[in-house]
Amino acid sequence: MEYLRTLSEQEELLHRHNHDNQILEANGHLHSPYSFSPFRSIEQMFEMARDEGVKVLGINDFYTLDGYAEFSRLGNEFGIFPLLNIEFMGLMKDMQEQGILVNDRNNPGRTYFSGKALKHPADVSEGSREFLDGIQKNSQEQMREMIAKADAILQRINAKFNINYEGIRNGYAKRLVRERHIARAIREAVMEHYEDAGQSRDFFKLLFQGKELAASLEDNSAVENEIRSVLLKAGGEAFVPEDDEAFPPL
Repeated sequence: MEYLRTLSEQEELLHRHNHDNQILEANGHLHSPYSFSPFRSIEQMFEMARDEGVKVLGINDFYTLDGYAEFSRLGNEFGIFPLLNIEFMGLMKDMQEQGILVNDRNNPGRTYFSGKALKHPADVSEGSREFLDGIQKNSQEQMREMIAKADAILQRINAKFNINYEGIRNGYAKRLVRERHIARAIREAVMEHYEDAGQSRDFFKLLFQGKELAASLEDNSAVENEIRSVLLKAGGEAFVPEDDEAFPPL
């Protein structure tokens, strides 16, 4: 708050940052395929930003700076300012034990926080690099276990397909597999192997242990979110709790 009090009045700030009497459109929190992403590629992110008149675009991947070079290059090519960010998940154990939600609606105690406007190339110390590598390793061990549990469920209900870590990583992730990659792999496999909407909905009812799919099959994002919520989040049959070592201390 002390910093905020040093800023000029609102009218002065708006005048100082005026661009033809318009405030630039910005989106500073996008996950790229280097983390998890609804986008096919970073280039698609910039194409959509260009079409929607966004002038500042921010990459905000979990635990990795790997996308910075491509993101910066495409920002220059498209004439859109590239904002380089990183996101972490922390865990507040006391709130987890009390069932208190922080900023994850499904996982008590889980806390997301981001570092904004980092430089590129990033000057990462050896200790920080080891820290990032350790978090990535722990997160992938959890994903391997979660995928194995989900695949066991698929086998139990006689699904027409199976999933594995290597297949999901090669097909959907640049490097780090996340829950969203698992959900997307399951959704796309259902659409491929079950011929009509009725069969797809019957399959989801089996997968969800008798619960009907609430989302429209045409809404890919909603279906994937429901798979995550019912199957992969806390309370779900394929849920695997995170190792405390996977979280940086708050």
